[in-house]
Amino acid sequence: MLAELLKRVGEPYCERHLQDFGIESADYVADFYNNGGLELRHNNLNMAIQYVALVDGRVEIGMWAWYDNEDFDEDATFETYEEDDFSGGELQRIYNTIKAIYEAK
Repeated sequence: MLAELLKRVGEPYCERHLQDFGIESADYVADFYNNGGLELRHNNLNMAIQYVALVDGRVEIGMWAWYDNEDFDEDATFETYEEDDFSGGELQRIYNTIKAIYEAK
């Protein structure tokens, strides 16, 4: 789902993606951080999506994560997940955000 969209509208990997996100290599990247972002919530886990990248044929989603009872500035950790780690509704929101960012340009 997300891989095909990234191939169609994502940014080709460049040095800026290494500087902004620490991505060492990727085929395509969708930069959420510099384009309005996306926050998701699952149970009491808060997620601030920073990027979605196509890396060696698999989708990688980079985000800051923290729980409701935690302080973002002190407790948030940067984590990467795969597409299968998200529910259908969450994936649809990610998909729609990528479309909104890149098809509007």
